[in-house]
Amino acid sequence: MDTSEDNHATDLSAGLLLGPDSRKPAKLVWIAAAQHLLAMFSGVTMVPLIVALSVGVKPEATVRFISMAILVSGIATLLQVNRLGPLGSGYLCVMGSSGLFIPPAIMAGKAGGLPLIFGMTLLLSPVEAVMSRAVKPLRKLCPPHVTGTIIMLVGCSLIPVSVKQLGGGPRATPFASPQSLAIGMLTLIVILAASVNRRPFIRASSIIIGTAAGWITAVASGCAGLPKTSAQPWILLPRPGWAGWDFDVRFVLPFAVAYFVTGLETYGDIHAIGEISEGRVEDVDPKRVSGGLLTDALGSALAGLFGTSPNTSYSGNIAIVQLTGVAARRVGILVGAGLILLSATPKLGALLSAMPAPVLGGAMIGAVATMIGIGLRIAARGLNTSTDMLVVGMSLCVGLATQSVPELFDQMPAFLQSLLKTSTCTGALCAIALNLFLTSRSHAPGPPAPESHEERPAQ
Repeated sequence: MDTSEDNHATDLSAGLLLGPDSRKPAKLVWIAAAQHLLAMFSGVTMVPLIVALSVGVKPEATVRFISMAILVSGIATLLQVNRLGPLGSGYLCVMGSSGLFIPPAIMAGKAGGLPLIFGMTLLLSPVEAVMSRAVKPLRKLCPPHVTGTIIMLVGCSLIPVSVKQLGGGPRATPFASPQSLAIGMLTLIVILAASVNRRPFIRASSIIIGTAAGWITAVASGCAGLPKTSAQPWILLPRPGWAGWDFDVRFVLPFAVAYFVTGLETYGDIHAIGEISEGRVEDVDPKRVSGGLLTDALGSALAGLFGTSPNTSYSGNIAIVQLTGVAARRVGILVGAGLILLSATPKLGALLSAMPAPVLGGAMIGAVATMIGIGLRIAARGLNTSTDMLVVGMSLCVGLATQSVPELFDQMPAFLQSLLKTSTCTGALCAIALNLFLTSRSHAPGPPAPESHEERPAQ
């Protein structure tokens, strides 16, 4: 008989406090759900906000743009953490707005406004649905060392954003003041200290404890004020097609490539959370991966229908699972329900999004470091030959070079810039291409080896 005590023992043996199907204790589930919401909410709202500001969207339309992103993230999260027929991975994998779509969305928005963004989002969303039917070929394209490299690149791509937030945000004056750095480092140190505490409740509450310590310090020192929510409406209900849809063949390639790379990111994320939940990446069921990719596609289709930016899995939140040791799917259900609630109450959303930038930066750096560690662990299991090491090394070089010197591709056509200036995209494509090319070369039959002197027959 499978008792809760047995489940708990299994969780502990896997290095978890709560496994995917754990039923108790409930307080850890609530604490973990709150941490996931705090960690992801700014990211969910940041992508549509950046696009809206770059395109010049009116304030009232921006509020709805952001609210619909929160709503779709909640719906997609509920679908992802459950197994409903072909949908869902059944892991604690939360969903949110994808930063990979910022460049093509801005390009489309400047050419045709919000209707063109939403139309292209809807039109190209089946790309990941097609990928979900080809999990076995994807496994050949993305063996562990390639998957781990993609996860590391995703983590590395978050470093600049994390550091800018640590310094007070990109618009801070002055940037990286001693106060901002002190508050961010305090947040990070408290999170790290709590995450290695032997008490399950403190470990599961590490993000909240660190965030609270940093936020209180920021307010007490005068570096942050109390959030203002009076300008936001009390209730905002969804209205599909509120801005309409438009289509333009010129933006098919940029959106298709972004969807493909997002699919690879989700593929890697599901393996990463599967690694944590199952104990070995090899134990991840391909049906879970297929269901996760299909849910990713459906979430982006809903984004196009409701009028917001495309959806994808959130890599940073996988690091929270590792830090807290709580992988229960019930956490995802609470997160999804919380996001849906926040989407209808913009005042609550404004309250959470008012987190001081250094506090958010400190929390993000802890999550990024864990994410890179997860990718490194997965990649190390696939490093069997010098060819595999070369694939990982070259892909990291290409991805980090793109991230460090984005102007390298300024002379490329505009539709290629959106592809080549994304470090995760270039690094992932490099890893896949190199793996296919070098592996085929290493397995190709070569010229027969010359006979050694000792093996020559006597004349």
